[in-house]
Amino acid sequence: MIMRRALLLGLAQAQLHFASLGNWGAGNAQQHAVARSLKAAAANPPLSFVVSPGSNFMEGVANLEDARWYKEFRDVYSGPELNCPWFVALGGHDWDGNVTAMVLRTNATYGHFTRVREIEEEDPLRYTEDRGPRWTLPNFFYHYTQTFTDTSSASALMSAPEVSVFFAFIDTRILGQGFPVPGATERHWEELKQTLEAASKSYDWLFVVGDEAIYSSGRSGGSKYLRKHLRELLRSNLVDAYIAGRDRDMEVIEDGSLSHIMCGSGSGGRAGKFFAHDGSIYWTKRPGFCYHTLTKNKFTTQFIDGLNGKTLHAFTKKRNIKNDAKTDKLKHLTQIPRVKYIPMPAGIGGAPGGGVYRTPNSIFVIVCGTIGLLIASMILTAATAVSNTRVSRWTGGVPYPYNDLTGGQSSVKSTTTTTTTKQTTVANV
Repeated sequence: MIMRRALLLGLAQAQLHFASLGNWGAGNAQQHAVARSLKAAAANPPLSFVVSPGSNFMEGVANLEDARWYKEFRDVYSGPELNCPWFVALGGHDWDGNVTAMVLRTNATYGHFTRVREIEEEDPLRYTEDRGPRWTLPNFFYHYTQTFTDTSSASALMSAPEVSVFFAFIDTRILGQGFPVPGATERHWEELKQTLEAASKSYDWLFVVGDEAIYSSGRSGGSKYLRKHLRELLRSNLVDAYIAGRDRDMEVIEDGSLSHIMCGSGSGGRAGKFFAHDGSIYWTKRPGFCYHTLTKNKFTTQFIDGLNGKTLHAFTKKRNIKNDAKTDKLKHLTQIPRVKYIPMPAGIGGAPGGGVYRTPNSIFVIVCGTIGLLIASMILTAATAVSNTRVSRWTGGVPYPYNDLTGGQSSVKSTTTTTTTKQTTVANV
């Protein structure tokens, strides 16, 4: 199974260490600098995994064979330090490309695709032990659990407590307004509610990872829609932190029992709002990443400057007490929906080996643009005909002198361009 091998990485370790960074796939110098700092931080103690909270590749990828998989992901984060799972949430930039290919890339990572088209010296898509990052995105929505033994304050290993952690990865594009698949948004909201209600009764730590921020001092300011629909769902189920990656910055905002952590400057930062959010504890536009450490009762986040590897700020919060010892955990675990890949219908998300995915907005622009060209061509043709008629009247039927350049005949060519969009049916949502 996809998750089985990743799950074993966190067993029997004193603390759980993982990193998070978004907006990394730009291929620029800052991405490479942040990657070097991330490798240095991951050397000791080793990371169990990396969380990528959306907007991974700028403008998305074209297909499973896109060279960006190599140039902006594998080659940048290669090496034993980052030879761990990268748990990915899809973001706005990813939806500008082929998100179906991004989901199915997981099959290549874990050996279900032995080889796709040969790229760069006949390099197979299957990753080997020393290759580094292992792309993990089994579905648009999925969850991941991990257990570790906290020996940080125990006098002996036998008395150390076992700690359980639950991560829910969501697609804020599908949860948002106007998603073009009927019923998909409502169904995923209901499944997310069911998942969080069951997980809060079964796990010690609970995290949700998505692209768009609920609150932010960054350029987006956060999503009003998510503030209305997601915030209370997270708070009512005692989620410890919501990790987002949309804005190109790093920030932590306290919101009662819920912490909002933004880690979106993996390839560079960007200026935010003039005024910080009321609950903001720390904000920076420096390129970098977040380094997280979990124990039984504490969650520590260090905001690392990706250009020099220094810690800019450290934030620690206590665990929200969720489950009761008397609670039937096994019963609640069975209520968590299974992770199962559900393809998008034709025309949404792109085909596995297809070209660049066209979003509904871009399709609208293309259609309107084509119609506009047709109308402009018709107007030009009509205007030319009227003009020729007037010239003929002015000259008494004698050919207009400048028409001698075309053999004495007035010729206007009207060209109509038709754009054909090829759709490949994958399956129904």
